[in-house]
Amino acid sequence: MKNKRIISVFTIVAIVLSTIVVTGFAFAQNKTTIYSSLFGEVSAGENIRIPISIKNNTGLMGFMLEFSYDSDVITPTSVSYGDMLSGGLQDNIEGDAEPGSFKVYWAGSENLSNNGILFFIDAKVSESAIGETAIQVNYSQSDTFDENFNDVELTCENIELNIENSSLSQYAKITSSANDAVAGKNVEVKLSISEITNVNSLNLKLDYNSDNFNFVSAASTASMTYNNSDSSLQLSIGNITAALNNSNFVSIVFKAKDKAASGKYSFVLSSEDEGIICKSCSAIVLPSATSEVAQISIPDGIAVEKNEIAEIPVMISNNHGIMGYRLTFNYNPSEIEILSIKGSNDISGEVYDSVGDKPSSFAVLWNYTSEISIDGILFSIEVKNISDAYSESPISISYSQQDTFNEKYEDVVFDCKDGTVILCPGHSYNQRIVNPTCTQKGYTEYTCKNCKATYKDNYTDESGHYYQYTGNQKDFVMTYVCEDCGEELSIGADEVFAMWEARYINTKPNNTNNRTKNDNSSLLNVVENGIINAKDYALLLSLQKSDNN
Repeated sequence: MKNKRIISVFTIVAIVLSTIVVTGFAFAQNKTTIYSSLFGEVSAGENIRIPISIKNNTGLMGFMLEFSYDSDVITPTSVSYGDMLSGGLQDNIEGDAEPGSFKVYWAGSENLSNNGILFFIDAKVSESAIGETAIQVNYSQSDTFDENFNDVELTCENIELNIENSSLSQYAKITSSANDAVAGKNVEVKLSISEITNVNSLNLKLDYNSDNFNFVSAASTASMTYNNSDSSLQLSIGNITAALNNSNFVSIVFKAKDKAASGKYSFVLSSEDEGIICKSCSAIVLPSATSEVAQISIPDGIAVEKNEIAEIPVMISNNHGIMGYRLTFNYNPSEIEILSIKGSNDISGEVYDSVGDKPSSFAVLWNYTSEISIDGILFSIEVKNISDAYSESPISISYSQQDTFNEKYEDVVFDCKDGTVILCPGHSYNQRIVNPTCTQKGYTEYTCKNCKATYKDNYTDESGHYYQYTGNQKDFVMTYVCEDCGEELSIGADEVFAMWEARYINTKPNNTNNRTKNDNSSLLNVVENGIINAKDYALLLSLQKSDNN
């Protein structure tokens, strides 16, 4: 009896597990899916229309899809409605899209619950393209939802294409990649080969930045010779067989120079051989402790009036990490008096100084228990103007190398920039009134006759734009130009129509109270007769009705 109970328990568990697996499988199969019925072969140079469809639709009121593609192979030109949508569709192909990626947005007023074609992507295939390519499809979860504003999860299927090119009898694709590195370290550029068709040998050229990189070596799993000249490496590769397909077949090593400037650098790969399609790459060089010199300076243009006390900040920039430093300052004691050194909120640790020990110079010493790598204020010098005349009083800065180091106790090199403090016998100001513009506030500017110190007050609000309708409209979007600054505005006819109020009838929109900052009434004078009247209303009404149709 006991054995029967055990068998029964196992049977129940098996049934439950089977149900879970089948249910999970069914759930995965029924997930809302974005896909395209376009697949297989297309031709180089062809204009293609890619349908983007939805299936297993559980209800959708908005989405944002992102399409990533090889910009050397495909150029998207436009997005148009399919049979599922009639409004609310937008894309950024002609907007802020970068080559290789664009977005398509849609938002409706109620759930879309059918299956079918959402929209079409029109694109041009490159004349030189050949072989396999893919358009990757992803979505933004925060922008994909149903009518209850609940997230809708999507399955996005990539669009796989195979491009035929009758003009090419042989081809292969060479893709490059590179690692990022710290200045002074090596960067390896790897070349991979795929889709080898009738190619036994090939020639490649790799251009690089010789100001920041030195060529070290090149090796290949095929036979290879190379020649390196300034900023260009020529590679001749033979014995290419099918066994090399989808492999890294060339390794090229460069050294980022010890003082290479940090940044992103391109390694440009090319070939003049028929059908050899190349993809370039880039590497980021990060600064080492001494590759880019940290700069010590004081700000320009600080003016101090007779007997006035000012705090002069000592700044560090391009800081790659310091744990200790010693700086020395020289100044003219007949013009300025150094009162004290004040620590900074930017940098932790105690600052020690020798102010008062010597009349024309002082030193500042700092060290800490760990490395500080932020840019900002190291400390401030409290300065008093004791001069009776106008002067640009110099302050020179130097450092002690043996006392300036990072947490590895390696030397940190400083570039110390001498500065000046402007000494003024007494401020006497000239005034200049700056009128407001369409987008900038007006103000009164005061400039000292003696030291050129400035300050501003009596601010007045910006005036706003005064727009004139140009007579141009496309797809019921009206184009305006500001009469004062020339800024262009495109706005829907229905939006302008919605601004209409009876109080504007037979008024002139060309006074300072009727600009876009206040009430947008300058947009209503669309017939260009200087008066907001029935003609303007009639034109806006006709455009607005057309827009809604």
